[in-house]
Amino acid sequence: MSASMSSRVCQRSLRMVSGLKGIPSEFQVRSYARGTRRGAQSVFNVGEELIKWKNKMTFGNPRSNPYVPFENRDPVQKSFVDRHSDKSRPKLTIKPRTGISPASIKDSSEILETSTKGNLPKYEKLREGDRRFGQVILAAKSGKEREKKKVILLEGFRLIREAIDSGARAKSIYFCDTDFLARLGPLRLGNVPLYKVQYKDIKSWSDTHTPAGIMAIFEKPKQGECPHPETRQLPLTLICDNIRDPGNMGTLIRTASAVGCRRILTTKGCVDVWEPKVLRAGMGSHFHIPILARIPWELLVNYTCDDDDVFIAETGKQEKVEAKRKAFTPDDFEKLSHEDEGDGNISESKMADYRQKYGSLMEEGVLDIHEEYLDRDHVQYFDHAPMSFVDYDKLACPRAGTTVIVGGETTGVSAAAKKFAYDRFGQCVTIPMSPAVDSLNSAIAGSIILYKVQNLLDSKRK
Repeated sequence: MSASMSSRVCQRSLRMVSGLKGIPSEFQVRSYARGTRRGAQSVFNVGEELIKWKNKMTFGNPRSNPYVPFENRDPVQKSFVDRHSDKSRPKLTIKPRTGISPASIKDSSEILETSTKGNLPKYEKLREGDRRFGQVILAAKSGKEREKKKVILLEGFRLIREAIDSGARAKSIYFCDTDFLARLGPLRLGNVPLYKVQYKDIKSWSDTHTPAGIMAIFEKPKQGECPHPETRQLPLTLICDNIRDPGNMGTLIRTASAVGCRRILTTKGCVDVWEPKVLRAGMGSHFHIPILARIPWELLVNYTCDDDDVFIAETGKQEKVEAKRKAFTPDDFEKLSHEDEGDGNISESKMADYRQKYGSLMEEGVLDIHEEYLDRDHVQYFDHAPMSFVDYDKLACPRAGTTVIVGGETTGVSAAAKKFAYDRFGQCVTIPMSPAVDSLNSAIAGSIILYKVQNLLDSKRK
C-alpha cells in the first residue's frame, strides 16, 4: 500500500470515528475472534474511541505516530513537532542503583518483622521477594556454591524432622505456616534461626509442583561422615558408577541404609548425592550411612577390601548383555593381563588436584594412588572383558564381605568398574524377567541384589 493510499484510509477512518458521516455517538462496534462462536471480545464506543484518537494525535511526537501520517503543511502537527523536539526535551539523569545490604534490611522495621505467638519460638517475618531467602536457596542449589559454603537444602516436613533427629545441624529454617514450628517442637528447633516467608516465594524456588511449605538449610556432612550410623551393619559395600538420575541415586541410598550397608561409594560422573532431588528421594537415609562421593577409581580402591566378593548388577537380560560383547582373541587376553607399571611419577597438576580434594586423607596415609587406573588406553580394554554370569537365584557369597556395583541405565558400568571386578574374579548378576520386559530400572535391580546379598550374609551369621 502506498503512502498516499494509507493517508486516505487513515483520514477516512478519522471521519467515521468523529461522526462526520452521521454516525450517532451511541453507536457501538463489536469485535469477534475469528473462528469462534462465543461472545464479543471487546466493545468499542464512538465517544471513547474519539478521545483515544485525539490523545494519540495531540500527545507525543507526530512524526513517530503510527496511526496518523505526518503532513509537513499541517500547522497543528508542525507545532507539536517543535514542542517535542530533542532540543527542548529535558535530559534524563539516571541515578546509580544502590545495593541493599543485609544489615540495612534487618534494621528496617517496614521490611522485617519479628513475631512471637503463644509458646512458639521467636521468628522473623520476611516480606515477599526478600533477597536473603532467594540468595540462600540459590547457593544451596548451585553445585559450586554448595561445595564452597558446605550447605545442603532440605524440603518437606518429614525430611527436615528426620535430619534433625539424626543429628544433622540446621543453619536456618524457612516456613509459611507456624503450624510447622509447633509440630517440630522447641527441642528440635533449639536456637536455629527461623524465617516466615510467603508461600508463593517457596513455590517459586521449589522443585515440586505442590511444595510442602517448609525449607531448611543444613550443614553439609564431611566425606564419609555419618551423623547417626546404623547399629546393625553388614560387611557390604555399594558402589554407584555412572548413575546420573537423582531419583535412582536417592533410591539406592535409601535401600542401602535399609539393608545395613557399611558404606556407599560414588564415582566421578555420578550425580551429586547432596543435590536437593537426591536428598528428597533418600528421605533422610543420607544421615544413617557413610557416603564418599565422586571419588576417582584410582583412589576408590582404598575403600574396598581385596577379599570381598564383587558383583555387578545387570539391568538387562543375560542374552542381550552377552550379545553386545565382542569375541575375545588370545591377543585381547594378553592386553587385559598387561599392566603398565608406570614410572611412579604423577604430574604435579594431578597431584595438586588430589591434595586439594582429598588432602586430609592423603596426609593420614589412608589413600594410595593406584596408577593402573590412570592408563586410560589399558582400562578401555576391559569394557568388553569376558566375565561370568550368575542368575539371581543362584547367587552365593562364600567370602566374608561383598561389594555390589550398580551402573547407570543407559551406559551401564564403566570400563574401570569392569577392570575392578575382573581383577577380583567378579561376576555379573542377572535377574529373571518375563519375555515382554527387556530391562529393569537400575535402582530396582540394585535393590533386589542388595536384599539378596543381605539374606546370604545373615544366613552365614546364624
